[in-house]
Formats: sequence, structure tokens, C-alpha cells
Amino acid sequence: MVFFLMVLLVVAGCVDETPPVETNSSPGPDGGNVSPGTTALPLSPTPGPEQSLPPGVVPVPSLLPGSTKLTTIAVITGQSGISTKNITVPSSSWELWYTADPQVTGGQDSRSSTGSSSAVFPCLSIQVTDSRSGETVGTVEPPGGLDSYLWQRAGDPRPWSQKFFQGHRAYSLIITAKRLKSYTIEIRVPK
Repeated sequence: MVFFLMVLLVVAGCVDETPPVETNSSPGPDGGNVSPGTTALPLSPTPGPEQSLPPGVVPVPSLLPGSTKLTTIAVITGQSGISTKNITVPSSSWELWYTADPQVTGGQDSRSSTGSSSAVFPCLSIQVTDSRSGETVGTVEPPGGLDSYLWQRAGDPRPWSQKFFQGHRAYSLIITAKRLKSYTIEIRVPK
């Protein structure tokens, strides 16, 4: 009986508690899988009257600086390995914001502007796939690679962002991270 009342209060929006952070291989807050070493932050309380998000979509606190014209609806953090995160985009366009902190200082991947081809360089690749059709919408990688030595000379470009003009659907993000101290990915929609 008590459990039923608690569920009723949460559904009705009378309780303003944030659920614990998901850090295992069980389903994340939106049904996506969260792999070990990856943290999917939970959804926060209902947006204020100044935000016009669709019913059932609530913003989460942003960990990255960025546009005040966007609302963060999902945050994914991790360190290394391959993980999959499922998201649902409630608007016609959205942006993927991301940053990474490489373990290795200096060097680039084989597509870098410096032309280095060493095999011990950090990497972050985010493959965005339409969950319904299985079609790859795009692959997002830091332009110029992850070279913290170059950033010291030329300026730190982080965070990066990629805009998508296909929305109102579910996507799978396949995240490949190698030799990173950490990464953060945010899904943002227009306010």
C-alpha cells in the first residue's frame, strides 16, 4: 500500500526527489543501456513555465558551458570502452555537445591536421543511429583529434557541438572512447 502511494505521488509530480545516478549495466533512465564506466544522469524535476518542452520531457543540469537558447535533456559521462545510450529527441532539431579529457599528451589520429599516425592516441567517436530504421545518421568526432599539447599552443576548442536536423524520433549513440580520462556528452534541444 505504501509503495502504491509513493508511486502515485511521483507520477503526480508531488515529490521533488532526484533518483540515484545509474552506474551499472542495467537500463538507464530512458531505457537505454548504461555500460560500466559510463554514468547516465537521471532526469530532473519538471521545467519551469519559461521552457516549452513537450509533456513528459524534463531538462537535466548541464555539465558543459554553452548556449542559453538550448535545454539539456540528457547527459552521458564515461571514461573508455564502447557503450550504447538510447535517447529520444522530442523536437525537430537537436544538438550533441561533447568534450573529452585525453590521457595522452600530444599526438593526433590518422586524420589529424598534424599528420601523425601513431597508434597510441586518444579517441572519441559517437555514432548516431536511428533506432527504428538502423540507419547511421552520422558519426561525430572531435575535429582535429584529441591533442592537448596542440590545444596549449592554439587554444582549447572544447566543448564541441554537432547539430542534427532530424528529430522527433529515438536514436542510439554508440560511443567509442580510447585513452581518455573522461568524456561528457549532452543532448540539447531548442527552448
